[in-house]
Amino acid sequence: MRFHKKRLVVNPEHKVGLINNIIGSGLFTGYFPFASGTVASLVACIVFFIPGINIFILGSIILVFFILGIYSANDMMKKYGSDPHEVVIDEFVGMWVSGLFIVFYFDAAEFDVKILMTGVAFISFRIFDIIKLAPAKYFDKIDSPVGIMMDDVIAAIYAGIVTFIVNGFITGYLINQ
Repeated sequence: MRFHKKRLVVNPEHKVGLINNIIGSGLFTGYFPFASGTVASLVACIVFFIPGINIFILGSIILVFFILGIYSANDMMKKYGSDPHEVVIDEFVGMWVSGLFIVFYFDAAEFDVKILMTGVAFISFRIFDIIKLAPAKYFDKIDSPVGIMMDDVIAAIYAGIVTFIVNGFITGYLINQ
């Protein structure tokens, strides 16, 4: 794993559209000089603290940005090549999918529980995104925008399950106190 990465440009003539660049690079976090996926995942956590966020709103956000992510990743791949480091919309969508497993608790949860569960989702998502268990590994090898997006969605499902279980233990413990 490289912490400082060199930007690879395979087609310098291709101009990535501004909207595709904003979306695909996750509000430009993809251009962070090191650990851009981790930075993007951390920035994506902000959504969990929007007042009134619920499972339906988050699910809609995920669906919209999954589709936009495929489109913008396709545009960015024309300039930066296969699975470019600059494309981190998959980390945003993955982080949101991880949170989907616990967001229905967020309205009733205390702020410190929200912070804790967001931390669990973040750490477990980053671990599963890095180790790439099957079928995430399968999608990671697919050289396409769908492959870019899907390997993170699969990692996020694993992370969401872990987060849901940890949340159950924590809330069960807190309720019984």
